[in-house]
Amino acid sequence: MIYIYCSSTYPIFVGLKLISEEEPITFIYSRKNYKHLFELLKVDHYFVEALSFMDLLNMRKTNITLKKLNKKVEISDVYFTHLQFSTILFIFLYNRKKDVNNYFYPFEPITQNKYNVFDIIKNIRSFLKAFVGKYFSLLFYKSNLKISFYMQTFFLSLDKNDFMKINVQTINTNYTYEELQRDVSKNIQFNYRQISNLYIGQNEKSLAGKAYSESSVNNIFSFIIENKIAVKPHPSGYDYPKVDEIIDPNIPSEFLFSKIKGSIISINSTTLISASHYYGINSKTKIICLMHIIKYNDKDSQQEMVERIKERALNNILYPNSLEELRELIK
Repeated sequence: MIYIYCSSTYPIFVGLKLISEEEPITFIYSRKNYKHLFELLKVDHYFVEALSFMDLLNMRKTNITLKKLNKKVEISDVYFTHLQFSTILFIFLYNRKKDVNNYFYPFEPITQNKYNVFDIIKNIRSFLKAFVGKYFSLLFYKSNLKISFYMQTFFLSLDKNDFMKINVQTINTNYTYEELQRDVSKNIQFNYRQISNLYIGQNEKSLAGKAYSESSVNNIFSFIIENKIAVKPHPSGYDYPKVDEIIDPNIPSEFLFSKIKGSIISINSTTLISASHYYGINSKTKIICLMHIIKYNDKDSQQEMVERIKERALNNILYPNSLEELRELIK
């Protein structure tokens, strides 16, 4: 049995690829809403509690969770695709037996920025949580986690320099993640009605005033409501009041591509990249990025995101400069 830890859709697609190759897979997940998705896919799955900052400091609770996970997995192989946002997985890897196998697929983009003393002062509460979490993990769980910074938030991540210590092997494939995602999406059977236009949410409200200007986020939301555009929120959650249709946030957007007949829209979701490869150059379905409409508070981050999308996507993504241009595109 192979176990693959899922904190996002990246490992889900890796797991579905392995299943298509007749590998026995169990998906381990910490997002409770993923249960519904795995039931729809009819795959084996196992829930494990995620670790909040306060949970991390609760040694009894953390050790119970680790014990349950160790009992479930035992000496089986563990696969993962990410180096961030999964503290329970990282501590588990440090505390596994040294003669077991762990495998890392380097597919998921690493969202980390350099930071300085001014970033620490500006985000002192977030930094202190990460700082305390790092040294608490080191002292009590023997886990050497790294402090990372992105979108004005500090968090703990796994350091690739420690892969040898925790027996992690990197798997290099002869295909890109976009190719993997495209092939799995085209072969999967997923029942859903046709969608005219779909907006992929990214928890924008929590970033408004931090990463994005609040007024530009509000303008986009008003446009979505006015034009009756369906919304698939980010799994981390945000309520979109007055929206015409909300799609289950835990269904990977890629499973819906065959149902979208008009356009797929987002600020900078990696879904735009996967849509680019799925639809190809001559598709009638439009792929629309709102990076030139949303106002970023950090221009460097904005430019970095635009470059990342263009680097990984085909040349078939549209970048309107205003809501008026967007309105013309979705007619």
